[in-house]
Amino acid sequence: MGKPSIHFCFVLVSGGNDLYPEMSYISISLARRANPGARVTILTDEFTPNTLTDVNRSVLDLADKVTVVATGLDDVRARSRYVKTMMRQAMDPGPFIYLDADALVLRDISGLISPDVVLAGVEDRNHPQPYPHFPTWVIPCYKRYCWSYPVRHYFNSGVLYINDTPLTHEVGRLWHARWRSAYEEMAIYQDQPSLNSALFDLDVPVKVVSTRYNAMVDAAPWLCRDAAIFHYFASVGTPRFKYTLLGQLMEHRRSTGCILWEAVERATRDSDPWVHPTESVLFEFYTGHKRSALRLVAIRTFNGQYIFRCVSILLAVMWRVPLRIAQLAIRFMGRIE
Repeated sequence: MGKPSIHFCFVLVSGGNDLYPEMSYISISLARRANPGARVTILTDEFTPNTLTDVNRSVLDLADKVTVVATGLDDVRARSRYVKTMMRQAMDPGPFIYLDADALVLRDISGLISPDVVLAGVEDRNHPQPYPHFPTWVIPCYKRYCWSYPVRHYFNSGVLYINDTPLTHEVGRLWHARWRSAYEEMAIYQDQPSLNSALFDLDVPVKVVSTRYNAMVDAAPWLCRDAAIFHYFASVGTPRFKYTLLGQLMEHRRSTGCILWEAVERATRDSDPWVHPTESVLFEFYTGHKRSALRLVAIRTFNGQYIFRCVSILLAVMWRVPLRIAQLAIRFMGRIE
């Protein structure tokens, strides 16, 4: 039995002066290369096609279909989430895999697809909390609308497998309705609070899949090992973006018009989402660049940045409190940049 066919969904909404068309071009190109024969649909809003430059317009040529979703909104972030929360309603019949523009597919991901699965995703994490959690900042929103919380699983919406069933269409309608309420009444443009509340309140049997299908490497660098998808949601617009594979590919395409496939092959072979040397101890350590990691630790220890944390761990060792040692070590590693 052959591999199931893949239908990718991307959302492209741009204000004309941002990175999303470039990121989308690279993300779509990599997804197609790693999954030959896949179909691609781009969902966009009523304004974006007219804002694209001649260079960036080429991203639309990568799609088998471009669907315009009218939003009636001015704010570009809100337009993006409006379209995103409408994805199930706007897509053609059949299952699909949704990808954020800053998610890079390096390997075959047909393993995400199953006719028996309603919806599949990876639990969310961020830099302050690199392990699955229910974020406290969403609680006021959940309280205001009487959404149940904490939810069993809080999913990242950057990579989702969505089947075509009556339940997924109901999820889509409730997701969009709850997002609109939160945005219009509380100015919350993020889409994950409304998605996770809809999934929980509708009791959707979401399949929790391996983090290799959505390796949020900025939040938890150790997820890069054998990852099929690198997700850089915390990097865009930050100084560390230049150290990412995505940043390297974007810079190379700007200067040459081409994708640097050698860098993609290197990243896939080494399970390494960064361009070295970086300025992050964890990025260096978890990709095998241990000498570079030790050099950064030595420099920052000499500068006094790590002294308090190191002393805390040493005291824990002296007091022989294993649990406390583990907690301090995890906290220490989690906060290293």
